[in-house]
Amino acid sequence: MSINTSFSNPEALLVFNTSEYPREIERCSFICFVALSISTLGVLGNVAFLFVVIRVCSMQTVTNAYLVNLAFADLLHLVTHTSLWLCGILADPCPVDQDTNLPVFCVVLVFSRMSQYVSMFTVTVLSLERYVAVCRPIVYRNGAIHRPCFVATVIGSTWLLALLFSSEQFSACIVTTGSYYHNRAIIGSLIFIVSLMFLMTIVTAVYVNIICRVRASTHSMKSRDKQIIRICIATACIYFICMLPSVLQAFMIVLNSLQYNINNILEKLIVTNNVATILLEVNSSINPIVYNALSSNYRSAFSMAFKCSESYSCFFVPCKEPAGINKSNGNEHHSEEHVDLTQFTKHRGAENRRGHRRNSEC
Repeated sequence: MSINTSFSNPEALLVFNTSEYPREIERCSFICFVALSISTLGVLGNVAFLFVVIRVCSMQTVTNAYLVNLAFADLLHLVTHTSLWLCGILADPCPVDQDTNLPVFCVVLVFSRMSQYVSMFTVTVLSLERYVAVCRPIVYRNGAIHRPCFVATVIGSTWLLALLFSSEQFSACIVTTGSYYHNRAIIGSLIFIVSLMFLMTIVTAVYVNIICRVRASTHSMKSRDKQIIRICIATACIYFICMLPSVLQAFMIVLNSLQYNINNILEKLIVTNNVATILLEVNSSINPIVYNALSSNYRSAFSMAFKCSESYSCFFVPCKEPAGINKSNGNEHHSEEHVDLTQFTKHRGAENRRGHRRNSEC
């Protein structure tokens, strides 16, 4: 069984019938094994990242809050898919199959669809947050962008929007007429394609602007800030690259639903589905590896989180731990703002003294 739930058309989910496609049995078993292995590693990696953020105080930053949201979305995707892989390998027939238990299958499908939209929105929010922090630092320091209530509101909004965009799948679990399935195949796939392409354009424009601003700046950027930008850009690039086969598959389903004549459409959909399925698992699993590969701060945090020391407990690493990990974005911006205000106060005090001296001379 090979299933791609990146978009919510049950007719497009290629659940192979091995009695009709005997040559696909070995291929399906291989794909299930590879996908299950990737999913298992991805669950372990994302859980480890959540553990590090919870345990190491200096990792509790605005950027990491959005990365935590992305990790939860990846975990939701990986858990739902892992259940399908295990079901396809161990059970015959699968109790979560659309033929044997449609309500449960629809719930799994909705969760998987939501996870894709949450990831899509979170990657976009990350790019906008970095744009304001780099290109509009005064607005970032003085505004509400780095405040916990604002961050929580944005994260909650990503899930509500994902639920809204996935609402057509809820209706599909209630209405099961053939004509409705046909129309929903077109609507669901078009929403997926347009949303992904629109947000990809926004993210690309934002990061191009950030890179141009950094290169044109006369002030050298801190190494930590450069690492954060690299992580955000790498996360966005990996996400959109891994989603391209799913976009192609959705586009082919739209053409097939509109009865365009495509040669060997079933074979092309099967190949596209297999590639999209594996890349979706890779996208949800690779982020913790990217964080450690591109940031020395993240490597230090991972190292600290999984060992105990005489200077801190085994359950919580304080922010003042001198292990080379910088303070959070919010705290750092507040400290910079405090320094600026202090310098401004000293400057105004010197001007007042000079003015008082001139008045005395007069």
